[in-house]
Amino acid sequence: MRSFEFNGARIVENPMLGPTPRIQATQAFEAIQSPELVASTNAWMKDFFGMHDPIYFLENKVVVMSPGNLQKLRAEMLRPTAAGAGGPG
Repeated sequence: MRSFEFNGARIVENPMLGPTPRIQATQAFEAIQSPELVASTNAWMKDFFGMHDPIYFLENKVVVMSPGNLQKLRAEMLRPTAAGAGGPG
C-alpha cells in the first residue's frame, strides 16, 4: 500500500478496495434460490442501485481509499481553482 500526506491527513491507497455493488442478494436468499435467479437479481440490483467506492476515515487522520478514488483525488488536487474559491492550488 502506498501513502502520502495531504492537508495533515495520511492518505493510504489500498488496491484491495474498489467499486462494489451498493446492494446484493443475501446468503439466505442465495440458499433458497437457483444460481440463475441470484445472478439475475444481483445484475438487476447493480443496474438499479449502482455501485459505490467507499472511502474509510480512520483514527489519527488516516484516510484509506481505492486506487480509483486516489486518482480522482489527485486530479482534483491538480485542477485549477477560481481565485478565492478555496481548496488546494
